[in-house]
Amino acid sequence: MATGDQRLVVYGNKRLALVEGAERSPNAYRELAVTEPFGEGFSWPHVVLAEGRVYCRNMTGELRCYALNR
Repeated sequence: MATGDQRLVVYGNKRLALVEGAERSPNAYRELAVTEPFGEGFSWPHVVLAEGRVYCRNMTGELRCYALNR
């Protein structure tokens, strides 16, 4: 998912990461923040951004919510 400030929210490998987009970091992949892995098995790669929170879940149904602080 792309954010309004040209960053990306990436969910995969059982973790969620905020990374710089290509316009901000054209020569390298740069993680700004990352969560600890959670769950077993495959992840459900769709994330939801609502009212300052990011929601994601894995295939076993475990749901995580992360508050975004400014």
